Amino acid sequence: MTNIWMLSKESMKGMDIVSVSTDVLYAFEQSTLGKQKISDRELRDKFQKGSDLLSLVATAVVGQTEKGKRMDLFVLRVVESLEKSMGLTPTMLLKRVEGARTELEARKVSSETIDLFEKISKTVMSMTSRSVEEISTSLR
Repeated sequence: MTNIWMLSKESMKGMDIVSVSTDVLYAFEQSTLGKQKISDRELRDKFQKGSDLLSLVATAVVGQTEKGKRMDLFVLRVVESLEKSMGLTPTMLLKRVEGARTELEARKVSSETIDLFEKISKTVMSMTSRSVEEISTSLR
């Protein structure tokens, strides 16, 4: 049962990350429309949550090279997967993440930042799907 509990926690964390990423992508879309469907406050909140997520990612990237740095192991696995799929070194990914955070704060987002959030979503969805499959197999 401990394994199922851990997989469940991991799945929930993954869904939270996917939720934030998709909210940010939706906010990007809304901010570029002439007539947005959500309030400025909601846009700010979504961008802030996206910035918070990128802070977690940045902490995990830095944690790869700094000994003793505390970080979320699930986010570390996300970071490692992103580096591999995007062909980036930790330093390059950190630059991309920091640039994306700056853009979020300015509410001016480039295609590179949109791509980063899409890749985070896809990576985490894949990881979460595997966890859910393992839970399902364990419960049979």
